[in-house]
Amino acid sequence: MSHFTIKLLDNTGRFNCAGATSSCIQDAFRINMSGLGFARGSFPAMDVCENMEFLFVAADMSGVDIESLELYLADQILTLKGRRMCPWQDDRFSFHRMEISYGSFERILRLPAAVDAESADVSYQNGMLLIKLIRLKACKIVVKS
Repeated sequence: MSHFTIKLLDNTGRFNCAGATSSCIQDAFRINMSGLGFARGSFPAMDVCENMEFLFVAADMSGVDIESLELYLADQILTLKGRRMCPWQDDRFSFHRMEISYGSFERILRLPAAVDAESADVSYQNGMLLIKLIRLKACKIVVKS
């Protein structure tokens, strides 16, 4: 299992990530097509779940160049960018079936709860990008008379 350390760079919500497998993970729901078949909003497949303390995001990163990953979080918006390269880049190949999409992607996801961006725990294991975020608790505002 590779583990990534995520650090807030500035108040824009951009992160600098360093990990055993990657020198940088940084942007999650909008697709930026490179002409190789991604449908808008379809890659990577993502799961989002939560409990009382944490919000969890899992993204299927099979075949994604881990060095190309970028992850951003600002105002409950999680953005994941990267690219999946075709292993058969040679023009000498003739495809009989091509069901896997390749190229650059960008997905943007509105998280269902406010989270502490600086506490993000990000790891990569078995082709899955796993993100664990601490949920922020709502605070009561007292109105003075």
